[in-house]
Amino acid sequence: MFKTCSVTHCGVTSFLIVFIAFFSCPLFAETAPPLGVRVQTAEALWFYPEREAMASVEALNVSRIPARISSVIDAIKVRVGDSVKAGQTLALLDCRQNRLYAKQQQALLEQLTYKWRSAEREYQRRQTLMTRQSVSQAELDRTLSDYKQQHASLAAQQALVEQAQLQVEFCTIQAPFTGVVSERVASEGEPVTPGQPVIALVETHTLEIRATVPVAESADFAAAATWAFVTPQQRHALKLRAMLPVVAQQSRSREARLLPIDSPHDAAGVLIPGLAGRVVWQSRTPHLPANLLQQREGQLGVFIVETREGATYARFLALPDAREGQPVSVAWSGTTRVITEGRLALRDGQLIDVMP
Repeated sequence: MFKTCSVTHCGVTSFLIVFIAFFSCPLFAETAPPLGVRVQTAEALWFYPEREAMASVEALNVSRIPARISSVIDAIKVRVGDSVKAGQTLALLDCRQNRLYAKQQQALLEQLTYKWRSAEREYQRRQTLMTRQSVSQAELDRTLSDYKQQHASLAAQQALVEQAQLQVEFCTIQAPFTGVVSERVASEGEPVTPGQPVIALVETHTLEIRATVPVAESADFAAAATWAFVTPQQRHALKLRAMLPVVAQQSRSREARLLPIDSPHDAAGVLIPGLAGRVVWQSRTPHLPANLLQQREGQLGVFIVETREGATYARFLALPDAREGQPVSVAWSGTTRVITEGRLALRDGQLIDVMP
């Protein structure tokens, strides 16, 4: 059984449906009274935000200094934590056998030097006799051959002497750079072979900052106005050295390398290898505050003022890169008028009245 209604009740209901449909249609939106709003120029709203990425301090050189000859360690001259300069002695190896070998090679060099000089004098004498036709050409050629052989033997022995002297120099293990001793890998009295580490050394004066930057922010990072390495205790200004053209698949990030502008040991604090912090950079791209973002038809954007045919309208500009709750970068003219008040109930194309 269907319920019936009175003529009066049905008539009121029909009138309300028509009324709502009429006043919600686009035609009414254009003829409705303008909505009062307040605006500001984009330039007045712009700001240049700071962004950040995880970073750490890394030494350019972290080396395990090896022995270069087979010997026994006589003495280790440094301890863990000692600061050393480039060229400073780290350890001494037993060098007696190497010195004896060097003396032997030097003695052979002197012997061959005497033979070479004797062959030289004999060749010169035969040349003089040849001018008087007192010797044959064959005898002169034999003398020249002996002279050249002695010269070649002397050159070979000179190389052996230099090699022996180098072996003596290798008895002293020196720091290749200025740094700090992080480990004594070997001990005194221990035999070592070529390539076996003796001292671990970390460079402390040539440092780099390694930052991990999300791919989405890498372009903004590379074009930043300033960079700084920040910890709870210190802040250091940086300059960008390199941005690796490689994306880490797991983290979807790129690695950046930066250098301290000032000394890593200045009054702002001390940068030491392994120190963790953040790289903070200031964007060069103007941004609008996050509170101006509105969502319409599933898209985030802002309302701006548009004038056409003598009337003023609200125009919704969707911003594809916008994220809710975050400032958004824009590439507009600074004179663009952005609606800051009265925007919550606005619709795209709605008539507005810009209030002072």
